[in-house]
Amino acid sequence: MNSCYKPLGGNAVYAKKPPIEFEPIIESTDIYSCIGDSCNGWMRKEFVSDTLTCPLCGSGMTEEVRDLPQMKKSYNFY
Repeated sequence: MNSCYKPLGGNAVYAKKPPIEFEPIIESTDIYSCIGDSCNGWMRKEFVSDTLTCPLCGSGMTEEVRDLPQMKKSYNFY
């Protein structure tokens, strides 16, 4: 038997490293929220249409500020 070779046998332990978890950066974000009573629709100011109508129910939208995770804009804009 070669001296460089060591069989693992039954005592080998395999473990995965725990995944690295990044805590999101929370920032105050301008959003538009639907004014309809039965609708929970909202969207970030960067994505709202010129008509300011809710894409879910068609009602009007009002501007608000919410604490949301930061988005990398380079990934979301063409």
